[in-house]
Order: sequence, then structure tokens, then C-alpha cells
Amino acid sequence: MEKVNGITMYYEVHGNGFPLVMIAGLTENMDWWDEKLIKELWKKWTVILFDNRGVGRSSNDRDFTLKELAADTVSLMDSLHVEKAHVLGHSMGGMIAQELVLNHPKRVEKLILYSTSCGGSKYIPPSPEVLKMLMADTKGKIPHEIVKEHLSIMFTDEFRNKNPDFIETFINKVLIVRISYREYKRQMQAISGFNTARRLKTVAAPTLVIHGEKDVLSPPQNAINISQLIPEAQLELFKNSAHMIFEEEFDKALTSLERFLE
Repeated sequence: MEKVNGITMYYEVHGNGFPLVMIAGLTENMDWWDEKLIKELWKKWTVILFDNRGVGRSSNDRDFTLKELAADTVSLMDSLHVEKAHVLGHSMGGMIAQELVLNHPKRVEKLILYSTSCGGSKYIPPSPEVLKMLMADTKGKIPHEIVKEHLSIMFTDEFRNKNPDFIETFINKVLIVRISYREYKRQMQAISGFNTARRLKTVAAPTLVIHGEKDVLSPPQNAINISQLIPEAQLELFKNSAHMIFEEEFDKALTSLERFLE
């Protein structure tokens, strides 16, 4: 635990090498990251994982913006004496990563934007059906069923049908430390005010944009738009993946990430 930016933040550091900061997405805490991925990454980099404010084991007592969550990340880097790092953000974490590189450009060596969007006029929303699921009142529902429903929009049907044991293990992992409904609403409110579209042309850090072609939570056109806005950004689309690329196409995604960072 570390006192950062007015909160108590839970974090872990693994491995040796140049720092790699990984920022989790909507409702996610650091335990959501694929274990195989983390174990591979810490062979080459110092992997810094943490729970965003109000999620998992990190505290919070107020509303916030994604810019403030980026400031939390920088404050943690300061506490760990990390002057500069590669930054990887997933989904909402990718939005936080954009705010970080825009507001603290000297702190980012390379940027990886994973299954995310930039907001504003370039934002492509999910379908009305997906939005309805995201905004549904969960009061009275069994937690296991709530998580299972949400995973239906994070993984492809094919992956879930072929990997029932993985999905069940993933659900149980998610249920260990669940986000409260209040903090979920705060995250959704922060996302609603997010817009980096007009500012991304100023990003100087080498950037890799990765996205699943079957992503219904953040349609892949979002990745295309980001890659066109950030100068010389690399774009890689994964044809067999939805929102969770590293679970669905692990070898290909890991190779892409390692090639970019090395």
C-alpha cells in the first residue's frame, strides 16, 4: 500500500528491467490481468500493477475525472522513484493512459493503448443492447450471474464455449474483490467526460494501438480512429478477439507487445 495523491493505493511490482506501468480498465482491479502475461513480461521488464482509486484495495471518497486517475498513476511512479516508463492501458485504463501521456509526456517512454477509445466526435459507442447491459440495475441479482453476463461482452462466444473452466475461474477471481455500485457509477461518470480526440496529434511517444476485431464493448473503429490521430502510431487488429486480446490470442498478442517494447 502507498499514500498517493490523497488516497491509499494498492500496488505490486514484479521483475527487473525498464518499468512497465499497466493501468486496468472499467471495474477492473489488478487481479484481472492475465497471469501468463504478467509472468512473461516480468522476465524482461519491471511490471508495476495497481488498483485504481475506489477499486479493489485502493481507497476513494469522492468523484473524479480520468485526468485525476492519470495523476494518481504519476504519483505512484513518483513514490516508486520511476522517472519514466512504458505505459499500457486497457479499456478505461487506455483512456487514463492517454491523459497521462498528454499531461505528463516526459513520463512515458512508449505507449500501448489496448481496447480503448478517445472520446469526443471520434468515439464509436457500443450497440444499444450492450449499453443497456452496462447500465442495468443489478440490485437483487446474484453476483456470479452479473459477472457472467458482463463477460459475454468481453470475450467472444467461441472462446467462452471452448474454455468453460477458464471462464469459471475468471468469474471467481473477479468476485474476490468486487467494485461497489457507487464506484462503478463514478467510473462511468468519469468516462462520460473524457475526450482526447483533438489533443492526440501532440503525442510524441511511440504508440502501439491493439484491438480485437470482434470487440462489441469498444468497436474496433475506435482503434482505427486513435491510430489516425496519433502521429506514426502502429495499429494491430486481432481478428479472433473481443475486448480481452491477451486471453483470446495470447501468443500473437504477446509477440506484438514484446516486438514493440524491445
